[in-house]
This record gives sequence, structure tokens and C-alpha cells, in this order.
Amino acid sequence: ASESAANRQIAVSKVMKRSSGGGNKHIKKIPKNGSSREAQTEDPSVARMYDAIPELEDTKLPRGGISIETEAIGRIQFGIPPETIKDSMRMGIDVPLYYIVPVERFCREMGPALGVNLAEFEFPAYFTFFINKKRCTLIVDSEDAER
Repeated sequence: ASESAANRQIAVSKVMKRSSGGGNKHIKKIPKNGSSREAQTEDPSVARMYDAIPELEDTKLPRGGISIETEAIGRIQFGIPPETIKDSMRMGIDVPLYYIVPVERFCREMGPALGVNLAEFEFPAYFTFFINKKRCTLIVDSEDAER
């Protein structure tokens, strides 16, 4: 059973990495080691704008998903795999109020009949509403996803 869980975690991680991947043609790489980003871009004005944006530390959750602490609104989580609340609680981090639903909502890398829903928002919504007495916000990529 633990081998199956490990395979599921690897498959979910691959989908999360693909869903959160680049797309910005100006940035080739944003280093985390504090080196200048200007040398990494094609346009110096874009580099200056990116230098003004603080880098955020991310926390990779065991079952998939990435949790990021922000100064403005607290924690934001990218991806909502099953049992994600347990991961946050076990790691001692706050359960987020904001969730980004990945464009690729299902991980089917384990086979066509096997899959993991990366938008399991029911339990985070219930937990936030009944335990924290707050509402959570889902951030989606299109109006179609809102329906």
C-alpha cells in the first residue's frame, strides 16, 4: 500500500510541476540564491520589475500541492489533492483560506482508469467554514471552471 501511495505522490508532483510551470518568455530562470535576476532576463526593465517582487518561500505538501505564506493575505495553496488539510495540520502550518485550482485538475499518470483529483475542495471548504468560522476562496483559470 505504501508503494502505491508513493507512486501516486510522484505522479501528482509531476502534474503539479507541469501546471505551475513557466509561460513567461521574459524570464528564463529566477534564482533562489540571491544572485541578480537581471542577467537572467532578455529585457533589463523586466528584470528591475521582477527584482521589486519579493520571493516567497513555498512548502511542498506530502500528498501534493504547494503552500505559500504571503504577507498580504496569509497562506495560499496551489493544488488541492485529497487529504490536504491533514498535511497542513501535521506540518504545523496554517490551513489556507485561498486555493489555486490547477489548470490540469486530474492526475491520470497512474493509468487511464486511475486518477487523483487535484481540486478536492469540499473538505477544505467545510473545515474553513465550520472550524475556522471563515470562508475559503477558490482561484480558477476560467469562468467555465466556476460552474
